[in-house]
Amino acid sequence: MLAIPQGLVDASMVVFFTFIIGGLFIVIRTTGVIDIAVDKLTRRLANRSVLILPLMIALRFDSITAVGVALLVTTAGFSAGVLNPINTGLGQMIAEVPIYSGAGLRSMLFLLLIGSGVLNITRCALKVRANPEFSLMADDSKEAEKRRH
Repeated sequence: MLAIPQGLVDASMVVFFTFIIGGLFIVIRTTGVIDIAVDKLTRRLANRSVLILPLMIALRFDSITAVGVALLVTTAGFSAGVLNPINTGLGQMIAEVPIYSGAGLRSMLFLLLIGSGVLNITRCALKVRANPEFSLMADDSKEAEKRRH
């Protein structure tokens, strides 16, 4: 009968850590800070499109390139988890190892994943931008409309 309350007491650090991180994310989303930052970045760097691959749709790169960038940053960040409070911080807390131990190795992994991904996506994006027929979406009418504007 006391197993659930005792389990919550034993895991109180994990439970409160999860609540605090969740609340932090809600505050950040509610304030609109991320939307404002992306808008300012887009306006400031619009003429340097090769340097800003995450803004590909707005800069008329094909949709496949934009998806590649979104997947690259998401999977590299999640896989390496250098400072990720959920999969690294919480996982290490549950495993009872020092919090954020191995950060150097995870940082190297992150840089390797991002570096190789950026090189491949940039090469592919420039190839498609030079000749849109190389895109997997070349026959799509919405992609063609994007290139006209």
